[in-house]
Amino acid sequence: MDVPPPPPSVDPPKRLTRILDTPDGVSQALLYSVSCVMPETTNWKIEDLPHWPRALDTWRILIVAGNVAHFAGDMPLLFWPQLLGCGHWEHIIYVPGPYDYGSGTLQLGDEYLAKLADFDARLTVFGPSCPCKGIYFTGPHLLVVGAQCFPIAPDVYKDARVFELYPGDLRHLDAVTEQHFVRVETAKARLAADVEMLLHMLDREHLYVWDRVVVTYGCPDEIMAASRKQSPFRSVVKLGDKRVYKRFADHRIRWWFCGAPTDKPVSKMTGTDTLLCSNCFMPGERKLPNTTVHFDSSLVK
Repeated sequence: MDVPPPPPSVDPPKRLTRILDTPDGVSQALLYSVSCVMPETTNWKIEDLPHWPRALDTWRILIVAGNVAHFAGDMPLLFWPQLLGCGHWEHIIYVPGPYDYGSGTLQLGDEYLAKLADFDARLTVFGPSCPCKGIYFTGPHLLVVGAQCFPIAPDVYKDARVFELYPGDLRHLDAVTEQHFVRVETAKARLAADVEMLLHMLDREHLYVWDRVVVTYGCPDEIMAASRKQSPFRSVVKLGDKRVYKRFADHRIRWWFCGAPTDKPVSKMTGTDTLLCSNCFMPGERKLPNTTVHFDSSLVK
């Protein structure tokens, strides 16, 4: 068996935390998440998102938690400019899902994400090749860290038609046409790197009393997605053993947004006070629930 590739670096050379200075007077953040909209194959439109009026004391932040459009297609060229130009969000946070990588390779998708990260200052992209692993909003005292946390189950990658360059492959097209699907070893290495990165980010910022939010595509709690395993967007992940989950719980994460579908839009994660939120769009089955989160910096002591 081929030796799996090393996981992405846990501590890239560039600064991991992006600090975004909100304007004077901004003390709150309103967060709304959406995932799996796939406008190419559904009737979803950007106009379906809520239109909250601008408020001088509040920043409206949209979390796009994966499965928007295939990187290899034309939709991303339309989607991001339209979303950024609609004027209803002061900032947008994006973590991709497996379907975004579809009909391409992991390596090519990672390269695309690195380029997308420089697309617009109002967009923060979380990906293995992106230098930013967390963003801190000064006014609301809000820290958001993110990673993909894709599952290690091969079927998830196969259903999304995601491939990888095997040793000796020279072209991404060869990997796709010859169907070099993602190996379990590769998926394990990428998930382990994502989990380590999240914990690294939370550990290094633990001295500060900030509201902390985690954003991933994968759902970190199997109990919260028990009846969603048959969804085409299923993506339940095991982050590690009990010690790993305790480390996450010790950080007192306020909200965990995931892109994969859960049984309820908002649920309390097992054994923690963290609220798990999923706003996975499934035509005919689950419309967009009005799940909003307000953070008020006056509550931070």
